[in-house]
Amino acid sequence: MRIKAILAANARDVRLDLFLGLANWFIFLDHIPNNAVSWITVRNYGFSGAADLFIFISGYAASIVYAKMMLERGFVVGATRIFKRVWQLYVAYIVLFAIYIVAIGDVATRYAAPDIIYEFNVTGLVDHPIRTVGHGLLLQSKARNLDVLQLYIALMAFFLPVLWMMLRKPDLTMAGSLALYVAARLFEWNLPSFPDGSWYFNPFCWQLLFVFGGWLALGGARQRRSILKSRIPIYFGMVFQPVLLAAAFCVWRLARAQRSKGTALNSQVTDPDLFRDRLPDFRSRRDDGWTIPRIRNNVPNMAIRSVQP
Repeated sequence: MRIKAILAANARDVRLDLFLGLANWFIFLDHIPNNAVSWITVRNYGFSGAADLFIFISGYAASIVYAKMMLERGFVVGATRIFKRVWQLYVAYIVLFAIYIVAIGDVATRYAAPDIIYEFNVTGLVDHPIRTVGHGLLLQSKARNLDVLQLYIALMAFFLPVLWMMLRKPDLTMAGSLALYVAARLFEWNLPSFPDGSWYFNPFCWQLLFVFGGWLALGGARQRRSILKSRIPIYFGMVFQPVLLAAAFCVWRLARAQRSKGTALNSQVTDPDLFRDRLPDFRSRRDDGWTIPRIRNNVPNMAIRSVQP
């Protein structure tokens, strides 16, 4: 009954659709090189990007919609609606993947630019076209810019048992999601991709943000209202924020120094494993006889990414 009351109070809010649309637009802008408009996106002013915003709001909105449907019309109806949504997303992915392959192959052939095949991660089309398409149908393709859709399909596919548990034991479900995140980071769990490597967005890590959104939608924030109203998080933020800004400035200076030597640091738009590049992992290495800090792509905690100079 408590969850029903929360869902009644949290009816579908148009603000969710607004910010979900903004997240999609920001993802688009962040993937356009040398784009001045991308300076308005959230990745330039915080420690997360548009993909983080998209996954969080998607979990929040999906929990409101399907939990209400499951409570009012039964588990079977709610389950069928979730799987219908997964099927719609999968069909959209297959259509985009087919258009993607045809377009890249046509451009590479027509303009004699084979390098574009490597740039957009469809090199398997040259050596193993049938296997590449087959693995693409299994969401194992590494085609560029389709990563977020792959992640969203995987999260929605396993959303049914998560929602079932969330309606009964929300705190336990949130704790299990956190435990899965920690285990995935410690044991480096991820899904394989073709022809090599693993998923760019690790679903075992990104599920934490999706489940966290659902947990908040179903009353998690109300249960912790006393913590949210406490002054302790405010004081902690006032102390911690200058430290983060100083660290970001140091990383920016380091990036400029490295670029001046012709050794550019690798900077990514979004974080494949969630919270990986939010704090720099300063592991020392020897370079020309002296020790310098190095940012590693697989640091295990929340952190700051390098700031573009």
